[in-house]
Amino acid sequence: MHPLKTQASRKLGKLYAAVKVERKGFNLHIIQSGVCMSKPNTLFADLPKEFNIFSIDGKIIEPTGRFMISTETIDPYHIIVDWH
Repeated sequence: MHPLKTQASRKLGKLYAAVKVERKGFNLHIIQSGVCMSKPNTLFADLPKEFNIFSIDGKIIEPTGRFMISTETIDPYHIIVDWH
């Protein structure tokens, strides 16, 4: 099941640096070689506050803007952007 059941989504409208993550409950772990670019038409929604994102080293990552998660991906793998 996708972590966002009914949240509104939107397109960012441009290429955006992103990371691929694997979901384990409310924890999202960046996967090895996970850096990618999201396409302008990819749908994203705000990541709920109860979710934590972990680096490959296992440290919690804080956003510089706000984290958004892709809404068209299939659990447990998703795309995350730090949106400004």
